[in-house]
Amino acid sequence: MMILIMIFSILVTKSYEPFIEKLMNDLELTSQIVILLFIYFGMYYVTGHHYGYMEEYNFIIYFSLPFIFFPNVFYLLYYAY
Repeated sequence: MMILIMIFSILVTKSYEPFIEKLMNDLELTSQIVILLFIYFGMYYVTGHHYGYMEEYNFIIYFSLPFIFFPNVFYLLYYAY
């Protein structure tokens, strides 16, 4: 449900562009995309530890962690710019 709300929020932000400055609109859109990726891939990482399939399918760690870590780093660098 949260993923659907975030997708709706991204679409509304992209359509209406609530800020006057383009940089603020880009930061808002980028932050929402980063949150969406964090939630989506974070669910795989957390449920993998909870249900135990993380030990069986070890590639989930290597697949999900870059999608959690690198968008956050990108956003921090973009925000610092």
